[in-house]
Amino acid sequence: MTPKPDDVGAVAAAFIGEELDAESGRKSSLESRAIAVITSSGTLVTLLLGLIALVTKSSRFALDRPERWLLSLAALLFVASAALGIVASAPFRYLLVDAKSLTSTVAPNLWSEDGSVLHRELTAVRLAQLEDARSHNESRAEMLVAALAVQVLAVLLTAAAVTVVLLG
Repeated sequence: MTPKPDDVGAVAAAFIGEELDAESGRKSSLESRAIAVITSSGTLVTLLLGLIALVTKSSRFALDRPERWLLSLAALLFVASAALGIVASAPFRYLLVDAKSLTSTVAPNLWSEDGSVLHRELTAVRLAQLEDARSHNESRAEMLVAALAVQVLAVLLTAAAVTVVLLG
């Protein structure tokens, strides 16, 4: 007999299932944000390098040492931010149920038996999947926070270099 809706096992199974679904959504959100960091860092470093190329073409203008260092460091940080974004969006191996291991659960003789043991075992598997997904998502989130922090620092360095040039 399968658990009744108000059984502790059914409640736990439903909660774990909801949490696993939430982690799946979190994974998608983190991957999307990581792609946005890659895109914005790539765009900003391209614009920065284009600006440098345009400015250095003029014979009347030369970047002084401080501006060169600030802009060089900013470009490196944009690249580092993109690299962290790539790591954050990299595929991780998530714990999945082996479909072959479930073959025995569809045996005709089992369908007339009490399902509470199987229900508990499948819930335990989903709990292990939840723990695995959370661990991977935490790693993604940490990389994403680092990527954003590095990107902000790169923007600040770029702004500092532009300010030094303009106030010359």
